[in-house]
Amino acid sequence: MKHRLSQFVGTYLGTGLDFRVRLFNVLAMGGTMVSLAMALVGMVADAGLGNIVANFISAALSFWLLCYSQRTGRYQLCYIVTIVAIFLVLFPVMFFTAGGYHSRMPSFFVFAVAFTILMLEGKKAIAMSVVEVPLYLAMCLIAFRYPDLVKAWDTEQEILVDVMVGFVSVSAVLGTMLYLHFKLYNEQQKKAGRAKSYS
Repeated sequence: MKHRLSQFVGTYLGTGLDFRVRLFNVLAMGGTMVSLAMALVGMVADAGLGNIVANFISAALSFWLLCYSQRTGRYQLCYIVTIVAIFLVLFPVMFFTAGGYHSRMPSFFVFAVAFTILMLEGKKAIAMSVVEVPLYLAMCLIAFRYPDLVKAWDTEQEILVDVMVGFVSVSAVLGTMLYLHFKLYNEQQKKAGRAKSYS
């Protein structure tokens, strides 16, 4: 068991991997687990078929992208698929089918923009974030103007649980991403310091 765990960590989070690859793997693993959990919570809380299906699709797609990217090395393609299919298509579905801006989704929007900027480079990152931010703002305004389009949670307790789950999920994934980033940075600094002392 311990050997399998260390092999898994080495495959998906090993220090030899590119920083963006490790971040993507964290996102894909986190996305799979969080989406599955949200689908199950949605079934218990009667969130509606649209929300439950969207979460199951998000979990399956996240897991498939994790496996496909590791097998083929086509990470740039997987980044784009994640941004388009999950952030620009499934997130809006989840927003309108589970509470609108009285839900976890605003936290997920922040995460989507942060991930996009970290994963893509230069003009691609700017272009995609310029698409995401206005889309998410427009969705909030539409939900405010036309509240009947949003399937609201039935009780304040359900709203609280959903918001807390979103906050914890996003904090965990972003925290892991930043931890990996600074760990890699510190390792590079140490190597540069050792190389400098030998020269």
